[in-house]
Amino acid sequence: MTFSYLGTPYCLGSPDNNIDFQDLEADPKTLKPTNNNTSFITEIMPSRVAKPDTLHHPRLLCLHGGGTNANIMRLQCRALRPKLEACFRLVYVEAPFLSQAAPGIDAVYAKWAPFRNWLPGAGDPDESFPGVASYSGSAKIDRRIVASIDQAINLAMEEDDRAGGTGSWVGMFGFSRGAQAAASFLLRQQEYEKSGLATTDFRFALLMAAPAPLFNMAIGSDFQISRDARLNIPSVHVYGSRDSVLWDFQHTLHDCCTTESAKRYDWDADHQIPLKTIDVDAIMALVMQVAQETGAIARG
Repeated sequence: MTFSYLGTPYCLGSPDNNIDFQDLEADPKTLKPTNNNTSFITEIMPSRVAKPDTLHHPRLLCLHGGGTNANIMRLQCRALRPKLEACFRLVYVEAPFLSQAAPGIDAVYAKWAPFRNWLPGAGDPDESFPGVASYSGSAKIDRRIVASIDQAINLAMEEDDRAGGTGSWVGMFGFSRGAQAAASFLLRQQEYEKSGLATTDFRFALLMAAPAPLFNMAIGSDFQISRDARLNIPSVHVYGSRDSVLWDFQHTLHDCCTTESAKRYDWDADHQIPLKTIDVDAIMALVMQVAQETGAIARG
C-alpha cells in the first residue's frame, strides 16, 4: 500500500477536541490561522521562530508530518517540547509542498491550512524496500523535489540565525514523513562526508513514526548513493505498537539504519507523538544519551 502523505490520524493523541489550542502556545501570535488550501507546489513558507531564551542552545531542526505544518507539530509535541528546550533550541521547518490534510487533521485544524508535505503526491517512493529509493517521477522532477527540500531547510536555518540563534546545528527531529525527510537528508550528509563534500554536521536524529525507505537526495549530483546504503548517524526511533498508518508497511525507517547506530523505543499508541510523562521521559533519556555520546551537548 502506498500513501500519498503520512500524517497524524489522531491529531494530539487524545480526544482533546474541546481544548483551546491557542492557549497551549507560549507565543499565540505565531499561530494565526489561514484559510488558503491548495494541492499545488508553492513557495517556501517561513519557519516558526524558536523561543528567545534558547538563543544559545545547540539547535535541532524539527520537520513536521505530511499533511500538517510546523504550527501543528508544535502542539503535537507539547509534552516533549519543554523537555527538549531545556537543552536545545527547536527550529521548525515548513515543508515545501502544499497537500491535503492528513487523516483526522482537517477536523481539528481546518482553519490552520495550508497543510504541507515533504514530497508531492506523485513523488512518493516505494515503501516496500528498506534501502534508498528514487522518486517515481523523472530525474528532472527528482532534482526539483530535492532542491525544494533543501530550500525549506536552508530557509529555516538562515531565519533562525537572523533571529539571534547562535548554537551549533546538532540534530534533527522528525515525525512521520518529516522523519523520513530528515533521515534522508542525514544520509546524504553521511555519504558526502566520505568525499569531503558535506556542508552540514548534524550529529544525531530523533525520528518518530517514520516509514521506509530513505530517499535519494543526491539526485543531480556527480556523487552517487548506493541503493543498499544504511544510515549510520546515531538515531533514536519511536514507534507506536498500534500505528494504523504504518501497519501495512513492510518496513520502517528503523530497518534503513545500521544496528549499532539506532536505538528504538516502542510504546502503546497509534501514529502520534507521545504525550504521557512515562513515554516522554524514556525518550528523553535516549535522546540525552545519544546527544552526549555524539558531542552534541556536554556530558552532565
